[in-house]
Amino acid sequence: MKKKSTAGLLALLLIFAVISTAACAEKKTSGDGKQDSQKIDESQSSDDDDRLKDNLPEVNFNDKTFTIYTVDTVSENYFAETYTNEPVNDAIYNRNSTIEQRFGMKFALMTESTAEILNSKIRNSIQANTHDFDLAFEHVIYGPNNALAGCYMNLYDLDSYLDFSKPWWPDRTVEELTLNGKMLIGYSSASNDSIRGCKVVVANRALVESAGNTIPYDLVYDGKWTMDQLIAAARGYYDDLNGDGIRDPEDQYGYATQPVQNGFLTSCEVPILKKTDTGLEIAVNNNRTVELINKLVSWYYDSGDVLVTWYDTDPILWTDNFAAGHSAYAFAKLSMVSTIFRYSEVEYGILPQPKWDEEQEHYRTFSSGNGFGVPITTPDLEFAGVILEAMSAEGYKQVIPVYFETVLKDKLSRDDETRDMLDLIHDSRAVSFAYIYDNWEGFGHMTGNFCGRTSGNTDFSSYYASRVDSAQARLEKINDVFFED
Repeated sequence: MKKKSTAGLLALLLIFAVISTAACAEKKTSGDGKQDSQKIDESQSSDDDDRLKDNLPEVNFNDKTFTIYTVDTVSENYFAETYTNEPVNDAIYNRNSTIEQRFGMKFALMTESTAEILNSKIRNSIQANTHDFDLAFEHVIYGPNNALAGCYMNLYDLDSYLDFSKPWWPDRTVEELTLNGKMLIGYSSASNDSIRGCKVVVANRALVESAGNTIPYDLVYDGKWTMDQLIAAARGYYDDLNGDGIRDPEDQYGYATQPVQNGFLTSCEVPILKKTDTGLEIAVNNNRTVELINKLVSWYYDSGDVLVTWYDTDPILWTDNFAAGHSAYAFAKLSMVSTIFRYSEVEYGILPQPKWDEEQEHYRTFSSGNGFGVPITTPDLEFAGVILEAMSAEGYKQVIPVYFETVLKDKLSRDDETRDMLDLIHDSRAVSFAYIYDNWEGFGHMTGNFCGRTSGNTDFSSYYASRVDSAQARLEKINDVFFED
């Protein structure tokens, strides 16, 4: 376990930009593509000044340390030890320095090498009734497992300090993760995880235009970007580039992906669970589920248009294929834009994942990333609440604009339409309760079960019958925690 600390006494560089997600609507009529409010698309006004003020008390914590606990490989998203002239790093440093100076405290960082080790050590710490850290950023699945094991407190118990009406708490995310007045895992602007984890479609402009087509931005603007349109857009690009007569990752495709990604369940509004006054219920056994599974498996394995690769067996992944310019479209996360595709020669565009059909009112962008939990052993609720709210508020004002506006939109976007798409993607992002609390026991990750390593499976009835007992047992565990007296 490694631990670091920062003095946080450098002068404050306040970086602030209000994210305007109204751009898409201003460019063209978005039709059925209009979005739910995420409270982030306001122009500057006196009302905004009030909205951007946190309601925290002026308190001095007398040099007390607030320790963040996470995994080495993602710690840079929450903690910066010094200036590096890298925009996001420096924004995080400034955010933390602002809070340190305002509240007379200091940040420290503890890390583990893997998500599994972190998860186990957190549980051991809580069970030993020790207080080793103040906020944990955990893996999207492992963190909720620790929450169900009683490691994390209900964030509503900190509502004297956490103001969920503020824009740094996206309202749809708060609503999704709240069950029976409890939210054990949170996502806010305390980090940029929920933006980095957005699942999107990337497009190769040159390859698309060489076929006499255009990137279908207009379909998105008009609310007509659907699964059928994505499948049609990817049709007809296959080329046996290496001439070996075998469809392999060295060839050209219309779409490239890895099959174990569940973004379409959210973007197509496939119901997995249903909230009731007495608990969650399984809701996945419906026509849309069956139709989506059939459509995906047929597209992936029968059309000849899709490259499907696996992390553990394929030397060339779908990301390599796209970065080499060999696929017209590909699945991606926004984090891949800054870590993979920006270094390729492909002139790319970015699109949201599609709706199911035009009757679906809103786009939904599936977002996954590390959520956070406050340990149940926290001895000082004021300290925990004030600093978490301050991290969220200052993250919204200092870090998110730098990552979203400066990096994603200004540096990494290749056209104005992509900037509009990013606004829409940001505003439509949705965290899935069914996904993060599933533990691979229910239906929240089921596309990986159907889009298998051979030809895929479309027998949903048999799958449902074989899975429902496991899913129900997991649901009972969740209900026991969220609906206990």
